[in-house]
Amino acid sequence: MTAPSLFASSGAAGKAVALANAATVLILPVTWFLPLLKSSAFLFIKSQISIVSGATELYESDFFLFLVIVVFAMIMPLVKSMLYVWIWFGNISEHKGMLWLGGAAAKLSMTDVFLLALAIIGIKGLGVGSIEVLSGLYVFAAVVIGSTAISIYTDVQVKRVAAVSDETPAEPADPAMPA
Repeated sequence: MTAPSLFASSGAAGKAVALANAATVLILPVTWFLPLLKSSAFLFIKSQISIVSGATELYESDFFLFLVIVVFAMIMPLVKSMLYVWIWFGNISEHKGMLWLGGAAAKLSMTDVFLLALAIIGIKGLGVGSIEVLSGLYVFAAVVIGSTAISIYTDVQVKRVAAVSDETPAEPADPAMPA
């Protein structure tokens, strides 16, 4: 008999979280193209910066930072969200071995928040021009924070279901059947 999914064994709140996580897989790549910041060095030089445009510029000037941005601000958050979709909709008996991977991906994908904060502090600290935060930054931040909350909720639900399944007594052996 196949074990149900975490989605099937959850209440309304769990189902809403699972669907929000699935939506994150679709929304996250969109945020990579939204303008996060508008920088202006002087009166006439203005540019909007998105994650993709920033990564593209770094590819040409600093390949190491390009890799850091692509891996930790793009790939890891998407991998984490896709892994949590699998945890919600996949076979519940397979989750125990995969939960640690979701936790590791969640930790690695938080690097994007650090990098973004560091970039804003660095640009503002230069004192050369100004930086304006655009709506894309708020959308990206909301997706990252929401994804983190989803990860925490999912971890709790998986542990809850595992604890319940460990407490459920095994079916007694049929005495008429040989062992």
